[in-house]
Amino acid sequence: DVYTLAGTSNFIDTAWEPTPDDYVMTKGSDGNYTITVKNVKAIDGAVYQVKVVQFVDGDPEKIIWHGKDGGDGNVDFALSKDCDVTVTYNPNTKAITVTGAGVTEPSYKLDYVTAAGSGYGNFLNGVNWDPTEESNRLTMVSPDVYEITYEEVDANTDLQFKFAANGTWVLNWGYTGDVAFDTPTEAHFDGGNIIVNYESENDYFDLTLRLDLTNWDADKRTGAKFTVIAKEIEQPTTEKPEPTTAAPTDSCAHDSRSYNGCTHDGCTYDSRSYDRGSHDRACPRSHDRS
Repeated sequence: DVYTLAGTSNFIDTAWEPTPDDYVMTKGSDGNYTITVKNVKAIDGAVYQVKVVQFVDGDPEKIIWHGKDGGDGNVDFALSKDCDVTVTYNPNTKAITVTGAGVTEPSYKLDYVTAAGSGYGNFLNGVNWDPTEESNRLTMVSPDVYEITYEEVDANTDLQFKFAANGTWVLNWGYTGDVAFDTPTEAHFDGGNIIVNYESENDYFDLTLRLDLTNWDADKRTGAKFTVIAKEIEQPTTEKPEPTTAAPTDSCAHDSRSYNGCTHDGCTYDSRSYDRGSHDRACPRSHDRS
């Protein structure tokens, strides 16, 4: 098997699109796989992320992803200065370690939170998976508690989303499992997509998304909670537009010698009872001679 790296673009050029030919790790006598990425540039305040990717038999179609502690999460680190960065993977313990002269623990400063997912109709304002979208930023309604409400969202439809911080996916929260409405639920750091399907006899409902970071522990990546609040609403009605008519013309071009009836909408003209004055009043449109 071939082991390579995937990660953020501030760390490796291939980012999250690994190949069996790039950033290939070397197996040591201890059975561990290592690779050193040369001269990685330090960016102030940036978080770097990495995973190990296993290509079974070197086949680019057979991929196994290895994350933090053998799970799905990314391994995060920061840099205090430019340096070579070494990544080591232990296939027995599934541990991934990152070392280097400038490697430090990341700092997770939170500036704002965005809801990002499969935008549909009014949900997420129709925007798909964009954590930078300003219209989907949550409002801090109390210290470390964020909310956003979407009105007239489609019911009986799978709606998927995650919470993302600072316009990137470095800090994000999801969930795997059935979502209970109006119930605070543990948010999984870097977890799966939150899936909401509000079943109703109505077509639409109002949806509020809340993220509570009051007890968020950045080191342990635990303590975040989210709540999905559904509200029944009076269903919007689509009113038929009033028909518009042009102002009556001063005269009609038809005369009784050649016209046997008017087929225009709303015209009651009949040649058997035609007189120019009544036709002018009955027909709102100007006729050509027929």
